[in-house]
Amino acid sequence: MHKVMIILNRLVVGGTAINLVNMTLALKEHFNIVLVTGAKEEDEMEITYLKDMLKDISRIHIHALKRNIGVIQDTKALYGLIHIIRKERPDIVHTIGAKPGFLGRLAARMCKVPVIIHAYHGHVFHSYFSPLISRTIIGLERLAATWTTCIISVSEKQRNELRQTYRVVRDQMLIHIPIGIKQGDFQDHDGRKRQIFRAKYLLEEEEIAIAIVGRIVPIKNHLLFLKMALHIAAQSQGKARFFVIGDGKKLRKKLERYLKRQHADYTYFPEDARKSLITFTSWITAMDLPMAGVDIVVLTSLNEGTPVSVIEAEAAGKPVVATRVGAIEEVMINNVSGFICGLDEPEDLTVKLLRLIQDPVLRKAMGDAGKKHIAGKYTLEKQITSMQQLYSTLIIKSQPQTANAVIQ
Repeated sequence: MHKVMIILNRLVVGGTAINLVNMTLALKEHFNIVLVTGAKEEDEMEITYLKDMLKDISRIHIHALKRNIGVIQDTKALYGLIHIIRKERPDIVHTIGAKPGFLGRLAARMCKVPVIIHAYHGHVFHSYFSPLISRTIIGLERLAATWTTCIISVSEKQRNELRQTYRVVRDQMLIHIPIGIKQGDFQDHDGRKRQIFRAKYLLEEEEIAIAIVGRIVPIKNHLLFLKMALHIAAQSQGKARFFVIGDGKKLRKKLERYLKRQHADYTYFPEDARKSLITFTSWITAMDLPMAGVDIVVLTSLNEGTPVSVIEAEAAGKPVVATRVGAIEEVMINNVSGFICGLDEPEDLTVKLLRLIQDPVLRKAMGDAGKKHIAGKYTLEKQITSMQQLYSTLIIKSQPQTANAVIQ
């Protein structure tokens, strides 16, 4: 059985980690998987149950492999990766994320690994750093691409950005494999999941729950969501409530101070479990419950790859109001499964959200359209099949003698 080493920053709450675990558990039936992960950031939450699910997978932890940049720690991480790759001797090194992508590919090249794959679940080419740092990152990505056998994009928009906008990679190296979810998990035929969520967060049946889902970090632009909430509160006649699902203590505290200055009604539910206009739920790992319990999902991000929260919302039959970022126009149909507005159109975003709050028929129609739009698309099964085929094909191509024997 061929050995595949997958290198990821960290196993924390988020769509990328959950997707990776589900994919790894399926691929271990066909490949010997070694999973290498780094350390989480201070305000992130590791998903304990993911570790339990991976008990039969060979896992290696490199503490120096962290998301933030640091010359000393990154050097330690590089040497750690080189040591592990030399010991494990994988047939494939598959990296995910910016930091693992650069250090992992460099280590794999130095160790002469036959197949090196990098997957972009998103990118950090804009909105994360200053223009100078962004240009440096793009330059490093172009360099790392020269060490790479194949690069995976999760959307057509991202594929075009990688080859045309940022000129990171040659077209022949790019493979498009959409991210997938277990769509069946988001069904709630008897309404039980919705009831559980709404009972916990003290939601009355007539109240409309609007949620933003994701880590509380600057790129997700939670401040815009809160400004929308405050603007809408006075016009929704008290029937709209807003939920921030996810956490990030440092920025959350800043957002709470902003709300306090606005004299807004908010609560951090783990510490003060009461009904409020705006509720910070902190981390929720079983995303099928909030997706069943809320009525509208909002995405205000400045940059995205393929937003998993939007796919999950549509699988649950919920309309979405989103900024025009990443692959949003691939996973949504504007004015059909929800509304898409430009980053420079916050007022329009608010107007569209208010329209959905006030129109239950429109909410139902758009939710149904979203579910229909993604049915059969963005499934974990398709993603796993594509990944398995890619691994097998690249392994054969890396072994010319084996390839010739198969042909003969």
